[in-house]
Amino acid sequence: MNDLEKDQLEAKIAFLERHVEEQDKVILAIQNRIDVLQTTVSQLEDSMKTQKESQAETYDSEKPPHY
Repeated sequence: MNDLEKDQLEAKIAFLERHVEEQDKVILAIQNRIDVLQTTVSQLEDSMKTQKESQAETYDSEKPPHY
């Protein structure tokens, strides 16, 4: 293997290593965003469930207008 081939291989390896590092950063950012979105959805589900339960209790305790 001559020096030119070796330099080309080293350059390709360096490029690929840098590319992998950049992909890792993007994947980590996406995962963090997914975690935030999952938390938000869970909180919204809990909020909606609580709201439905409170509305059901209100309707159950109210007498119809004809009473």
